[in-house]
Amino acid sequence: MAHEYELQPNEFHLFDVDEYIALVIDFMERLRPELTVERFVSESPKPLLIAPDWGMKNYEVTNRLRQTMIRQQRYQGRCYQS
Repeated sequence: MAHEYELQPNEFHLFDVDEYIALVIDFMERLRPELTVERFVSESPKPLLIAPDWGMKNYEVTNRLRQTMIRQQRYQGRCYQS
């Protein structure tokens, strides 16, 4: 994928942090409430990072996700259907 991105960067949609958080929240709302999400964001060393560079640490993305969920009154399992 890195090679494909290098050849045609305009062919890839790179989520900004707010788009990514919205996607994660939509996904989490559909998960069973008792499941544990261990990781939804990761950091790469700057020399290895291709894209996107949000300029944020993991805990900053996590805090932003948590605050967005609280503000929007959304939670894991809200839309879950067995």
